[in-house]
Amino acid sequence: MNTKIGRSVLRQAAAVLVAVSNLLFAAPMIEFDQKEVDLGTIKEGAKDKIKHTFTMKNTGDEVLKITKVRPG
Repeated sequence: MNTKIGRSVLRQAAAVLVAVSNLLFAAPMIEFDQKEVDLGTIKEGAKDKIKHTFTMKNTGDEVLKITKVRPG
C-alpha cells in the first residue's frame, strides 16, 4: 500500500472512531445553581407558604428531558 494512501486511510479511520465515540458517550448533564437551601426553622402547621426556585442548566451535549419531579 502506498504510504500516502495508508496515512489517509488511517486519518479517516481515526476521524470515524472519534465521531462514533462522541455519539456513544453523548449525554445530558444537569447543573444546578445551588444544591440546597436553608429555609430556617418552620413551625408545624404554619399557614405561610414556603417557596424557593432552583435554577438548572443542561451542560451536556444531548437533550435533557425532565420526566418526573418529586418534592424531597
